Amino acid sequence: IMAAFLLETVPAFPFVALVVSGGHTNLYRVDGFTEMALLGRSRDDAAGEAFDKVARLLGLPFPGGPVIDRISEGANEHAIDFPRAVMKNQSLDFSFSGLKTAVRNRATGDGLAHGAAANVETSTAVRDLVASFQRTVVETLVDTTLRACRRERVTTVLVSGGVACNRRLRRAFVEAAGVNGLTVFMPSPRFTTDNAAMIAAAGFLHFERGDFAPLDVNADPNWKLGV
Repeated sequence: IMAAFLLETVPAFPFVALVVSGGHTNLYRVDGFTEMALLGRSRDDAAGEAFDKVARLLGLPFPGGPVIDRISEGANEHAIDFPRAVMKNQSLDFSFSGLKTAVRNRATGDGLAHGAAANVETSTAVRDLVASFQRTVVETLVDTTLRACRRERVTTVLVSGGVACNRRLRRAFVEAAGVNGLTVFMPSPRFTTDNAAMIAAAGFLHFERGDFAPLDVNADPNWKLGV
């Protein structure tokens, strides 16, 4: 989230932040540098994790996100109509396990699983399959974020995390922002994957506030962001 404050023009509070990476698919309402409320999260695989698992299933290189992004360009992303998880009670949570299973079943049925396709990165069948998978993930992320904006009555969106490098996702958010009257901020790819830069941004904001940790502070991998 703090990667947004490495931009020349920074978002004004409040905004809805989608943090989407290999480990996280979380939505937050952000009212200040330390005022964040969790709105939704993945109940199973994170979006980036789903990209990696689909790539591995098809025999594509790791990490899966960049290669799927690359070979999906120009492919038929409407070739396969994959299912999208629908959460109950207007929940803003995400789930990608069902989509992952649908991809595995389709790939197995088409003889594409486990790298079986010849010239896997140029195979039309593989490219159409991953493009259809990618479209489904992107539509899920964008639609859920838009619902969060409507519910919270917020018109500014931040998209960050490693999956925010995905070109299809970035185009979709720009298009959605124009249609829905939103302002969207997306840090450049070098600030969505460079952890040192993001940590420095967060640290500097705390430094400016005079918010220092004691010398006996310990790392805690289970710290939660937002309540």
